[in-house]
Amino acid sequence: MYAHSLTSAINVLISLGFYMYAETSSPRRTGDKARLQSPQQQPAVGGKCLEFWYHMWGNNMGSLAVYIKDNVRTSQVWKKSGNQGSTWQKGRVTLKSASNFKYMFEAVRGSGPRSDIAIDDVQLLAGPCPTIGACSFEGGLCQWAQDKTEDDFDWQLTAAGTPSFLTGPSTDHTFGNGSGYYVFIETSSPRRRGEKARLVGPNFTPSSTVRCLQFWYHMYGQSTGSLRVFAKWGAGNNSQSVLWSLSGSQGNQWKFGRVSVSRNDAYRFVFEGTVGSSYTGDIALDDIQIVEQACSILPVTANINPTSLPTTPVVSTPQPIPPGKFSCNFEVSTGPTACKWTQDSSDHFNWTRHQGHTASSDTGPTTDHTKGVGLLANKNHGPGSIQHRGGKCIHILLGGYTRPKDGQPLVVYRGCGQGRLEFQLFTNGTLMHTRHSMCVKPIGTVTDGAKVGVHSNCDLTDKWSWTAKGSLKFKNKYCLKPETGWSNPGNNIKLVIDSACDNSQNFFKFVPTRGWYLYIETSSPRKPNDTARFISPLATNNPQSCLHFYYHMYGPHVGKLQVYVKSGGKMGLPVWSHYGTHGNTWYQAQVAVNNQKTSYQYVIEGVRGKSFLGDIAIDDIYLKTSCSARDYCSFEEQYPQLCGYTRSTGRFQWLLGSGSTSSVNTGPSNDHTLGDSRGRYLYIETSFRTPGAKTTFTSPAFEGSPTGSCVVFWYHMYGSDI
Repeated sequence: MYAHSLTSAINVLISLGFYMYAETSSPRRTGDKARLQSPQQQPAVGGKCLEFWYHMWGNNMGSLAVYIKDNVRTSQVWKKSGNQGSTWQKGRVTLKSASNFKYMFEAVRGSGPRSDIAIDDVQLLAGPCPTIGACSFEGGLCQWAQDKTEDDFDWQLTAAGTPSFLTGPSTDHTFGNGSGYYVFIETSSPRRRGEKARLVGPNFTPSSTVRCLQFWYHMYGQSTGSLRVFAKWGAGNNSQSVLWSLSGSQGNQWKFGRVSVSRNDAYRFVFEGTVGSSYTGDIALDDIQIVEQACSILPVTANINPTSLPTTPVVSTPQPIPPGKFSCNFEVSTGPTACKWTQDSSDHFNWTRHQGHTASSDTGPTTDHTKGVGLLANKNHGPGSIQHRGGKCIHILLGGYTRPKDGQPLVVYRGCGQGRLEFQLFTNGTLMHTRHSMCVKPIGTVTDGAKVGVHSNCDLTDKWSWTAKGSLKFKNKYCLKPETGWSNPGNNIKLVIDSACDNSQNFFKFVPTRGWYLYIETSSPRKPNDTARFISPLATNNPQSCLHFYYHMYGPHVGKLQVYVKSGGKMGLPVWSHYGTHGNTWYQAQVAVNNQKTSYQYVIEGVRGKSFLGDIAIDDIYLKTSCSARDYCSFEEQYPQLCGYTRSTGRFQWLLGSGSTSSVNTGPSNDHTLGDSRGRYLYIETSFRTPGAKTTFTSPAFEGSPTGSCVVFWYHMYGSDI
């Protein structure tokens, strides 16, 4: 046997490399153990991947196991027994621990001396181990392959959009931009209706394990055909059955699909895309995962044997606390409606108020949450910049950043879309400069040629309106226009009113202004684990409250976003925490405070990840008296807010878990929602508990229904002492 490290790619073996092995000749006896223990490792809450190569060849072979050892217990996480052949095999297992830990290899001698066991090339990698069949297509087809015998054409690997118009995705699912890859079927000529392209997955050896195939699909176009998932088995994989099937356009978006299979013989998964009636039928796939967990089929319309589904319970939504000192959408930075939250002076850096895309590509949002792309329900009413037909916008003469004097004139000047230019025409006819809460009206006597400026006070007769052609009209008589009267005025030309209306010199339009949000800029000089904290005003009369906000965590190196409750000058542990990329999407969060007897503050903390590609943003913060009772809870939040549910007090409680539980031969190996170590679930840890001990988990109050409600949940009960 030779070391794995120095076995060359052209099958020339050299004997200079080293490896570790257990010698099982005399005086060793059956069942003797040899253990090799690692140095102490840092906590791995999200999991780290232990990779190694092992060699187990011999007629008397015993077993090789991997254990993880912390301050409390030692647990087996991987094991192989018996003859594995005369070649090096790759081993891989995810190690998870909330505290410092060590891992250990244990070789057990078999029934005779022909049971030497060896290991080589051991490494501990960041992040959980990839699963068999997992593929984001960023580096090709992974373990998937084109079917060369049972189809008519191939799936194509691409980035950005497909070649045809009005069909296919514009970006991949993994990154949501033009740099990410996915596979698709191109249905343009020479393809014909009914032709098929098949993508075949890796082979699974005979096992009783139930597996769940998870994937993202995109089926958009007027003539979309069908996408089907098969399981192939038998000699030469010559038998197959349909597991999942969907036909027709499903909309211009990536959607999540999954289906499970259980077979005792070897099998493969196969994706089959079928051409529809014309070229507008491209079908795409991305982000495939296969997990060892049963799962329900999604979407339910893909079920080839559909059954009736339970109805969704009706829940009540508490009324929000009236807007006040806790509400913050970052649209204004000064004045009575500005955000009352403050930057923490004891952290490493500050949150930044921003519009549009952040400075770095492939991270951060492109728009805020409040306004999205900035399009408004009524584009003629604002808020936004007012732009003359010549391309220049209305500014306050010599200012706009600081509050101007009453009667300061308005002018046209280049540059639109800035926050200091925001105007809004209210339903009562008042035209306001929203940054300084000043109204717009003529300066002095209302007559032809009177200049227009901003004022602290206007009465209800100072009304503006839009004409059908796009003029801003004052008191239904005078229109706003540049003083020069030219169609393309220069900079700093003052605005006046004139009774000659609706000509090209006085045509204006609102330019919707992009909304504002708060984010952490993680570029240099920021370092990993630098923190930025944003602190709420003091809550003195709210023993129970629920903080609502929207968050955006997008980028390959996103750190953490956490919420603390600060009382008596101390923050304690976070009460809500998310880490890693969540995709280029805004999500809503709820964080509850219950029975707080002293005054407190909420603290939102952003933690920088390992590089500049980790911007985190927040928007639309507000407070309610309580959190909404959710009709669905997947426990994916990483600290026990638990969707408004509560646990019984005492030392024996339901715990939030992920991956395997800490005890061997009991509990799940993954959650049900995601089917891998990222997903979270609730479980009871029965070690060191007395028989019959009980603990409860109670929902919030739901609104009653005269027809009743159906509670649907997934449970896992495994172990010899259940």
